Amino acid sequence: MAEPGGTGDAGNTQPSSRVRLLQNAVIVLFLGYQVGMPLSYYLSDRVYDERFSWRMFSTVRLQECDIDVRESTARDQTEQTVAIGQDLQIAWVNVLKRLRPAVIHKYLERRCDAGASHVTLVGRCVDTDGKPLPPRNFSMSCSDRQLHEAAP
Repeated sequence: MAEPGGTGDAGNTQPSSRVRLLQNAVIVLFLGYQVGMPLSYYLSDRVYDERFSWRMFSTVRLQECDIDVRESTARDQTEQTVAIGQDLQIAWVNVLKRLRPAVIHKYLERRCDAGASHVTLVGRCVDTDGKPLPPRNFSMSCSDRQLHEAAP
């Protein structure tokens, strides 16, 4: 034990420089993650995926979209319109109208399981100012089950 007025380090509670460096690195990584997650949404091309956005500033949610689904079978190559309202509950129809590729992929796979050989989904949206946006065209060949989006 150090004597009073001595040079012992019993009163020194400062962390070592290595511990301090590790603490600072953890703080920087945490803050970087907190900034990077929302920023990655705004810098990506996933405009219709609002999971990481501040919705009160987003006009995407206010866009009105309609979808048209058509399919053909191996026997009959003519395209037929799918009655989405009879195929899905309204909640799922509304999710499809958000044009999220993961949801569209699952739904088109479901149509393939129902006997289709090729399925297309076209989403037509109107922006908040009333101007129509370019249509988004998704298609799936049931032989490879890959979702493709045609460039506008």
